[in-house]
Amino acid sequence: MTVTTNSKSQEAVNTHIVLARPINGVALNGIEFLLNENGTHREFATKEDARSFIRVEIFPDSTDEEQDGYFTFMTASDALAYEDRIASK
Repeated sequence: MTVTTNSKSQEAVNTHIVLARPINGVALNGIEFLLNENGTHREFATKEDARSFIRVEIFPDSTDEEQDGYFTFMTASDALAYEDRIASK
């Protein structure tokens, strides 16, 4: 018996979202990540959870478009891969 799953819903279960932004607002400087109190990436279960956090803690009443202009929403695995690439230079 073959079972197929909706890859998008499976992906949502297996990934977490982290927030990144250009250092000092300049893309050429690289990116920095929002960290938790332990100094590791602050992870959100979904992009909407991250957006809600931004609206409550960082930019009250911000729109999705404003957030997209300031933050990059990345999967935690992509964030780790980015850091590994930077560290290996």
